[in-house]
Amino acid sequence: MDYQKEYANLVGQIDRAISILEQYQSNTDLVLRAGELLLAALQEAEEHYIAQ
Repeated sequence: MDYQKEYANLVGQIDRAISILEQYQSNTDLVLRAGELLLAALQEAEEHYIAQ
């Protein structure tokens, strides 16, 4: 498995999702929580990538 490629893809997708959520961030706590979950997933993926 090409971890570098998979990690780069994940980062790109999460960045796009967070950008969309930021447009609505003041509308609901649910949107803020979704952003937090995406950031947590990104941090976990980064830890796994670095460990490889």
